[in-house]
Amino acid sequence: MAVRSALSVRLLVATYLIAVAPAHAAEPPSQPPPTQQGTVKSLAVLDFDAFGISAQESQVLASRLRTYLVQSGTFRLIERGQMMAILNEQDFQLSGCTSDECAVEVGQLLGAELMLAGTIGKIGQTYTIDVRIIDIETGSISSTASYDVRGTIDQVLTEGMSAVARMIAGGTVAAVQPPAPAPEPQPTTGLVDIVTSPKGAALTLDGAEQGVTPRTRLEVTGDAAHALSLRLQGHHPVDTSFTVAIGKRLRFKVLMRPITNWLTLDGPQAASVKIDGRSVGKLPLERLALPVGEHTFSAAKPEYFRYQGRFSISEAAGTDLSFQLQKKPKAPAFAMSLVLPGGGQSYLGQKRGLLYLAAAAGLGYLGYASHTAVTTHQNDYNTRLADYNQETDLTKMAGKRTLLEESFDAMHAASDQRDMMLGALGAVWAINIIDVAF
Repeated sequence: MAVRSALSVRLLVATYLIAVAPAHAAEPPSQPPPTQQGTVKSLAVLDFDAFGISAQESQVLASRLRTYLVQSGTFRLIERGQMMAILNEQDFQLSGCTSDECAVEVGQLLGAELMLAGTIGKIGQTYTIDVRIIDIETGSISSTASYDVRGTIDQVLTEGMSAVARMIAGGTVAAVQPPAPAPEPQPTTGLVDIVTSPKGAALTLDGAEQGVTPRTRLEVTGDAAHALSLRLQGHHPVDTSFTVAIGKRLRFKVLMRPITNWLTLDGPQAASVKIDGRSVGKLPLERLALPVGEHTFSAAKPEYFRYQGRFSISEAAGTDLSFQLQKKPKAPAFAMSLVLPGGGQSYLGQKRGLLYLAAAAGLGYLGYASHTAVTTHQNDYNTRLADYNQETDLTKMAGKRTLLEESFDAMHAASDQRDMMLGALGAVWAINIIDVAF
């Protein structure tokens, strides 16, 4: 019984050692094959210390460096997952481990021969990468590498990590070529300006509504036909097409033709008519073509009040329109002509009113000028008469008498002219009153 008990105890101890011992082995989980030991050293890569970038970006960059170093075949890389499993088992925290001594301690725990540690920082638009390889046996730095990248974090991931791996692995890592710049896109469109006269037409281009005209710088596919539709109330619709060359600009101008119908206008004979402010002739007017819609018109005839009105032209049928004018009374015209020659005639719409007014103004001006001349000659006459009366020398008296007679003749000539102008003015005034009265 004692022998059996001793055998059982030994069996339990052996079973425990088999089950537990591998989990606490001091050797790293991944060792090189016997044929590679001594030629390829084991290397563990720590996450970079980050300055100016995030911790996640730093981990991604370190992972990419591990990938490039594995591809080189120069080192036997310890996977990050294995590293973390061993360190967690030893209850070792990497946070705060920035010194070379700490890196050596980590390498000893991992059973690595070399440790790679470094920093990545950003200043302005430049990323700077500094790494060092520490020999675990001696605790010294065996090599370093530095590289700067001016650009984006994407370039650091590809160009920067590739360059650092080549420096460490002695050029055995293939250089990552930056992607070739994308070819500049060739233009495939053109521009079109669509203008209508009149403006405000609803525009549809290739079945899509584009607002109302004018529309400028509409981008369309170049070297292709495009359908254009234009709609404007009271105008014929337009459906057409156009093509714009690639990279070119086309100005497309469309004259919208109004929809018309006829108008017959009747009223006082020879009355002058204006429609929408434009003269269209004298009555009667028959079958006058006008655009569909609302219009204004006015009619005028001498001795009648002006007539103003509105009418509509429809697409369905023509329009017949008639009106009458009201005659102006004579009394106001007679009173105006009494005050101002030609005033009554102008009130009645007679063009000769301006002739009366011009004649009266001219004769009045000449009468005033003649009266001024009479005054001037009379003053000269009075002055010379006084000088003549004071003269005692018979010879000088004869000369001064001649001058006195000249002033007298000039005064009477100017007086006769004044009287004639005033008489003519009175005649024009009288004729103007008779004319307006009858």
